[in-house]
Amino acid sequence: MDLGSRDAFARMGTLGIEEEFYIVDAEGRPTSGTDDLVYGRDPPPEIPEGFDHELFTCTIEAQTPLIEDPNDAADALGEVRRALVDHAAVDGYQIAAAGLHPTAKWRELEHVKKPRYQAQLDRIQYPQHRNLTAGLHVHVGVDDADKAVWVANRLRWHCPVLLALSANSPYWNDFDTGLASARAKVFENLPNTGIPSAFADFEAFQRYERRMVETDSIADRGELWFDVRPHTGHGTVEVRAPD
Repeated sequence: MDLGSRDAFARMGTLGIEEEFYIVDAEGRPTSGTDDLVYGRDPPPEIPEGFDHELFTCTIEAQTPLIEDPNDAADALGEVRRALVDHAAVDGYQIAAAGLHPTAKWRELEHVKKPRYQAQLDRIQYPQHRNLTAGLHVHVGVDDADKAVWVANRLRWHCPVLLALSANSPYWNDFDTGLASARAKVFENLPNTGIPSAFADFEAFQRYERRMVETDSIADRGELWFDVRPHTGHGTVEVRAPD
């Protein structure tokens, strides 16, 4: 059981950005291109870690390399986005970025066969079956585990503001929901989402993380889908609130 450790928190101020996208056809409709883009050929050099599955075959995740200087974040993210668009175009796909695809019907789209996601579908059932969301996750390196928990605690107050500033998903299933971020409301139906409780220190957070895994409440630490969390594997504070 891999729960990470204090030792992971060793560098301060680095950045890593993960983005999830929709694979679409020429008309902007979601299409199942994940296997082609993930497995079909080598990833572009701008994305050395390659791509990964998301829950649906019409979604894909890309991430920046480690960013040493935060001032370089915009350029690094732009390079990844351009590389992904070009990579997809080779197979005749396009890429769309949004918290929710505005017209996608989740019942008509295919889930990936990856065991991790199949296990989540079996355990969480309906809320995960309809979870056609796409996230933006920003990892900030922190050089001390207790400091990371303190930072995450303080950032809880800012997550609603970050969501409000980034909201871009008013449509869901081809319907105007009247919400600025329908993605946030769809996603909050999953367990372990939203604003987490505060933790006294790293020991308290790791004790919680361990208990969740040992009681089979989650399969691994990655299923703590809070809007902000210390990431005990990467040694970062991960912010997951924005659309």
